[in-house]
Amino acid sequence: MKLDSNEELYFSWYLYELKINGFIEYYKPHPESFKLSDPIVNSYIKKLKTKDKNETEEVLKGHLYTTDFIIKWTEKARNLFFKELNNNSKIKESNYQQFLIASDSLISYIEVKPIFDQNNMTRLAKINQKWVWEKHNIFINIVIPDKHFSKTFTPAKYMITNISGKSRKIRYKPIKTLKEFINERL
Repeated sequence: MKLDSNEELYFSWYLYELKINGFIEYYKPHPESFKLSDPIVNSYIKKLKTKDKNETEEVLKGHLYTTDFIIKWTEKARNLFFKELNNNSKIKESNYQQFLIASDSLISYIEVKPIFDQNNMTRLAKINQKWVWEKHNIFINIVIPDKHFSKTFTPAKYMITNISGKSRKIRYKPIKTLKEFINERL
């Protein structure tokens, strides 16, 4: 599985733990891209010595957007890990990091972002989020792993550092396992 950042790796551990516990049917990194705009092409006639030739030039490139993950949930994850945007349940901003938003076919699209966004790419992701909604009627969840873990559970693999194998310094408290989170919600 090719991932672009540590945050994507950490979130993949979260998804893996949900999958092996039956909350996710499947997940996939970097699914098919969404086409948000066609290229803008200018047609013109180029004068040659003996004839005219039709030419085109690309003035602006088309815009494609690819999310970091697609998730297909199982029914048992409903109202525990995701809510549907088009049903009658309220989705408040405070719950935004706790519940992911899924379509009525139990699909969620995820864009993973870091806590510190040096290049302000979250701003671009929010613009793409609006475009995808407008063009395809699909909601893109923007997830910051640490914030999401603090509202739900922390994957077991995340609690240990990659290199030294020691306990990771985690800034949020309390740290809950998947089992603790589920017991708390039931």
